[in-house]
Amino acid sequence: MDNFLNTSAQDTISSDKLLTFLNTLAWCKQSNGNLVVVTKACPEIIEALNIKNGTIKVYPQLMTVKINKSWLNQMQEKLDNGMPTPVVLIWKQDNLEICYRKHNSDDFPYDAWANPGTNNNEHERFIIPNTFFAATFASNQQTLLNQAKACPPVIPLL
Repeated sequence: MDNFLNTSAQDTISSDKLLTFLNTLAWCKQSNGNLVVVTKACPEIIEALNIKNGTIKVYPQLMTVKINKSWLNQMQEKLDNGMPTPVVLIWKQDNLEICYRKHNSDDFPYDAWANPGTNNNEHERFIIPNTFFAATFASNQQTLLNQAKACPPVIPLL
């Protein structure tokens, strides 16, 4: 059964649709049990960023803010122009995090991982709690953990 958190049909994504998309990605697993994938913003990710009860954390300051709708429009425009925004998805035991950088986003996250002492670490993380996915969250995550290879050493623990 679909689990919609928004009331507007144009800015919703079902938990089933998002899980179906997540299951198609080439995840790697970290020693802490997190699944990680670097991908590009696509319609499913942009739709997921519209989930109303998700929160945005701005790193490294750890400020909590609301997602900027103009940024979502910009992500969609970049996608439409064939230059989608790079994103990192981190599937943790209790949530799914969608990480991106608004400024100088094209090299994200590799530039920050290659030189962690720079100011390239500023990014935003949109957090979708596992309650959005209901019971299927844990079983899907465990299936992917069993199938995934270890993450390359260049990816820090996230």
